[in-house]
Amino acid sequence: MEGYLGRFPRILLILFVFVGGALAGSVVALKFIGSGGAAEDSAPPAAERPENLRRLEQLAGLPYLTGVVPAGRSERGVVKYERGRTWDGLNFFNCLILPGAYLVDMEGKRVFEWLAPNPDESWFDAKLLPSGDVLALVDGYRVMRVTPDGDVRWEYRAPVHHDLAVADNGEIFVLARRAVHINALHPKVPVFDDEIHVLDPDGALIRKISILEAILRSPFGFLLPSSNDLEPDESVPNLVLDMLHSNHVQVFDGTVEHLSPLFRRGNLLVSMRTINSVGILDPDESRFVWMWGPTNIARQHHPTLLPNGHILLFDNGQSASQIIEVDPLTNAVVWRYAPLGGFYSEAAGSVQRLPNGNTLITESDPGVVFEVTPDGETVWRYLNPLTTADGLRATIWRMTRFDPQELRFLDQPTPR
Repeated sequence: MEGYLGRFPRILLILFVFVGGALAGSVVALKFIGSGGAAEDSAPPAAERPENLRRLEQLAGLPYLTGVVPAGRSERGVVKYERGRTWDGLNFFNCLILPGAYLVDMEGKRVFEWLAPNPDESWFDAKLLPSGDVLALVDGYRVMRVTPDGDVRWEYRAPVHHDLAVADNGEIFVLARRAVHINALHPKVPVFDDEIHVLDPDGALIRKISILEAILRSPFGFLLPSSNDLEPDESVPNLVLDMLHSNHVQVFDGTVEHLSPLFRRGNLLVSMRTINSVGILDPDESRFVWMWGPTNIARQHHPTLLPNGHILLFDNGQSASQIIEVDPLTNAVVWRYAPLGGFYSEAAGSVQRLPNGNTLITESDPGVVFEVTPDGETVWRYLNPLTTADGLRATIWRMTRFDPQELRFLDQPTPR
């Protein structure tokens, strides 16, 4: 990649102004674009910190939280359930700090539990398959396929992180990263090259796709933070510049390809938190064919393609979160959930459009999940009853609601 990126020594010094998410064509000077990071409590305010150090900390990344709200003694589990207005199903979720995953019904009763083979390994992400197997991601270490009775069918070891997706042919797309030295981005400090590792259904590596290379092959390379003038600082040890911080991948199945070539089967929807952007990546050409986000969203998570060709996402924001539905063909926001009372998850979040038009929202950091109608009325609310060792309500990475008919393993006896 060094030879390819070397052709872009000045690309980071230009910024095109976005209007409504589309390029407007103006050119201005760029010092830094990014989603920002959080300093330690003992650190002085950002305005008082040296500019070089502030920018280094921003590119070092924002840590994920395992809990932020005291669990309390009264409200936990399902605290609101308006029968007849919800889309009922079974709710699958995992907590960033706990070694396993859980399936609960609409009343919060635990239906099934998957235990990690190694109780010291928490599952950052987990995907439930119809067979009852779970694809579990141990951050920075491995992906494994775990049976309902806790056996490991296979594992794939790599510096994986954040998210994985399963294509309709059974292939698995998992985010990974590696530290590389690229002079065009910084002459001294390594940068993370985010990658997508494609595995066959048995966990064998098929190929790797570089997200960093794909963005530089596209017209959107200017969105990368300008960093080659930054000087390393001893107060930021083991620094690797997190240029993208990719946190989600979805594989298109081609069902809405008739709406636009953007949605062709095999294209990938990727979220990149550092540059406040979601984009559609063509893996055959190794380039992005659509990008949206700057000036519209911040630190977003979990964009998903809907059956109508729109993209639904969790916009974390700087002080309040919102849910956005955007039409990629017009770059127009067609639906938004941003209640006056507000909700906020700084570091994570997810969203699922349900078959009846309702939306399931995971407010990850405080461990809260709620279902809202198209008009924004809350009809179901769940407070995670699981807690951290210090008594905080455990963070929920993502909750996904399933039709029980999809989970055929529940009708079969399972040894424990």
